[in-house]
Amino acid sequence: MKFNSIKFKISVLYTVILALILFVFSGLLYFISNKLTYEVDTELNLKARAVASTIDDYMALLKDKPGALKTAAVTTIAMNRQLLFGRNLNSGFQRWWEQVKRSSVIQYYITFIGRNDSVDVHSDNMSNNLLKIFLEDLHFPKNRILFQTITYHKTKIRVINYPYSGSLGGRYIIQVGIAENSVLRLLSKWFYSIALAIPLVLILTGFMGRLLASRILNPMNKITKLAKNITHHDLTLRIDPKDFDAEMEEFAGAFNDMISRLEKSFKHIEAFSYHVAHELKTPLTIIRGEAELVLMKERSPEEYKRGYKVTLIEVERILKTVEDLLLLTKLDYKPETLVFERFDVIEFLREVCDRAKLLASKKNIHFKCDLPSAKVDIKGTPLHLRRLFFNIIDNAVKFTPEGGRIDLTVTVHEREITVAIADTGPGIAPQHLPMIFDRFFRVDNNVAGQGLGLNIAQTVARLHQGRILVESRPGQGAVFKVVLPHL
Repeated sequence: MKFNSIKFKISVLYTVILALILFVFSGLLYFISNKLTYEVDTELNLKARAVASTIDDYMALLKDKPGALKTAAVTTIAMNRQLLFGRNLNSGFQRWWEQVKRSSVIQYYITFIGRNDSVDVHSDNMSNNLLKIFLEDLHFPKNRILFQTITYHKTKIRVINYPYSGSLGGRYIIQVGIAENSVLRLLSKWFYSIALAIPLVLILTGFMGRLLASRILNPMNKITKLAKNITHHDLTLRIDPKDFDAEMEEFAGAFNDMISRLEKSFKHIEAFSYHVAHELKTPLTIIRGEAELVLMKERSPEEYKRGYKVTLIEVERILKTVEDLLLLTKLDYKPETLVFERFDVIEFLREVCDRAKLLASKKNIHFKCDLPSAKVDIKGTPLHLRRLFFNIIDNAVKFTPEGGRIDLTVTVHEREITVAIADTGPGIAPQHLPMIFDRFFRVDNNVAGQGLGLNIAQTVARLHQGRILVESRPGQGAVFKVVLPHL
């Protein structure tokens, strides 16, 4: 057994919680039982006082005649009406008898025990066996009331030992007992049953808690087993959440989603590595070929210059690829390094348009800008936004034939600004539209470029809480809409 395992902790927690519940419940039963016992003791005390008071009153009526104490005790406790009605009753005796009846001593077990003189009286409802039990371990404490519980025929009887001296002196004991009521007996049985059953219940609870924990953690064991079998060679394994609990089913779904993302990332890395190798292999092959060609024999200065020029062009191509990859890595994994500032995007786009017109003029392309006159502030990085717009414009210039047209239009909405760049090029086929922002994707491999420009543009737009939308039909050009929030 592993003491630091979740299964062990759940078992202990389950057992501790049930133990606390049992102890609290037992404590509540114990409190209620003690409360009821206290009420019974209080009632017995009152009845014992009533019996003593009744005996005293009767002795007062007898006016210290010989045997008055025993006569009073027998008449009061044994309810011997012959002793009472065998004489002419005056009003005092009549009132006393009414007091005896009101005291309702008949329902109690009562004894009157004397030590100095033999006055031993008990109520008629007591058998000899019960009287013997009452008299066992009888003590004569001075001015001290004692309570005890005796058992007779599986019935518990609560008894008070009430000291009595009376007007004649001497030492006597009035015992008053009453059978415990059904509620108190039930509470006592419950309490003792729970006290005896607690160890067994806790052992069974610990065992059941362990079984319950095993069932709860069974999905975790399946996930652990599957996770150990997943490698970078095989990311197709998935968890079947059938028969899982709701929470574990959600966890299994999240785990499957994570593996799917990892599989997609590995495929992306694999494709990315392939494309990087392919993009670098071509210029390096050209550089190597030019170097081998130059070294084959002596060349003229013009031939050396041509070889150096080709090498320089390919090196610049490699540097451009590496630069774009470094920028993407920075944008993807360290966006916090970007410094955002507030600036007028209209003035910024005006400068972009001026440079774009020079770029388009090399292919005799008409570049038109439609900018609003009002100032519109945004928060962003001008350097990277310039890269975004020139990547889109550069693509438009590449695919627009000579004599074509490129329009840059700005529309200001309530919370956003839309910059639309439309060209009159060949357009983009519908099957290519979902992939144009993928890294190293090129619609036409014959067109110069690494296939990173639009991916960089999309990444920059997302970092500025914006987006890029594309509308295109083959033969009708393409429209790239850059949507950015403004202040």
